[in-house]
Amino acid sequence: MYTAIRSTHVYDSDLAAYQAKTILLQGPSIEALLPYHASLPDNCVVIDVGDHYVLPGFIDGFSQIGAKEIGIRWEGEDETETAQSDDLAPYRIIDSIYPFDAAFKEALANGVTVSHVASGPGSVIGAQTAIVKHDGVTVDEMAVTPSFGHAFSLGDIPKRTFKQQTNQPLTRMGIAASLRRYFDKHGTPANVFIRAYHGTDIDTALLLQEEYAFTLTLVHGTGANGRQLNELKQRGASLFAGPMFQARERHEQQTLCPSFHKEVVLLGIPHAIISDHPTTSVRNLKLEAALAVREGLDEKHALNALTLATAECLGISDKTGSITAGKQADIAIWNGDPLSLTSSVTHTFVSGKLCYEKEKEQR
Repeated sequence: MYTAIRSTHVYDSDLAAYQAKTILLQGPSIEALLPYHASLPDNCVVIDVGDHYVLPGFIDGFSQIGAKEIGIRWEGEDETETAQSDDLAPYRIIDSIYPFDAAFKEALANGVTVSHVASGPGSVIGAQTAIVKHDGVTVDEMAVTPSFGHAFSLGDIPKRTFKQQTNQPLTRMGIAASLRRYFDKHGTPANVFIRAYHGTDIDTALLLQEEYAFTLTLVHGTGANGRQLNELKQRGASLFAGPMFQARERHEQQTLCPSFHKEVVLLGIPHAIISDHPTTSVRNLKLEAALAVREGLDEKHALNALTLATAECLGISDKTGSITAGKQADIAIWNGDPLSLTSSVTHTFVSGKLCYEKEKEQR
């Protein structure tokens, strides 16, 4: 069974340009990219969207979707294990993901088809991360990579959480010691994601990376100075930046600014724009990119940081992240420029399946 999507604005990630094309889908995959007026197989279902914009589905590079449910109180908060013992065996966030979290539907309605799900910031020692699609009735159906990396947290939130749980203070040196004990006991994960805003915590992350030689992705990182950013680049680290659209409730958040994205890209650091849902909602992922463009990031890099660049950082660029023959058909169709706040998604495909259609949802 073939499906063809025909548009005058199909995004080419390599050229960073829109072209008139027909995308031929078969099953879960993109079979071919054809000229706009190409002949199509018999019995092919044609979706002609005219001048609507057709892009790869967005990828949220760091999120708690499915593990911290929206609209639910403590019953839906499965993103943070507050036990701080480094003797505990590694947790897996995929064991906390609820496939019917309403946020998955919100994600599809906003063109987001894949999330890299991590544990919450409340625990220093987090869980193994997972990469999931936003369609499926079981976690096994959704999983792209059930165990990808391991998330850890530095800074104000784990300190505050520990104080609330134990009525005892947790210091930055205590956090660093806890991480060293964990690495010494369990070995070093291949892909380490460390949440940190404050410059002092970023230095701790860099020191741990030097000591244990892991592949580092710094998450948030907005307090990084020039020296720290250059060190990240020299060490081949990635930076998953954001969300900028959030309340500045803590001192470490005072450096939040969308211009940070441009600074990271100009240095050549592998980079993703993230929501850390529900810190800001997954529906605001395009807003994060639009704010970055307003502050000087070019549109090519903004779209790349939501699609192919993130897929490359997560090791899934052979499967998704661009509209390319042979890749899975994760596609979003927009009724205007995707970074315009007046544009909305009309159709979203996940692995070739039409999972969201605006016209039907509004009936």
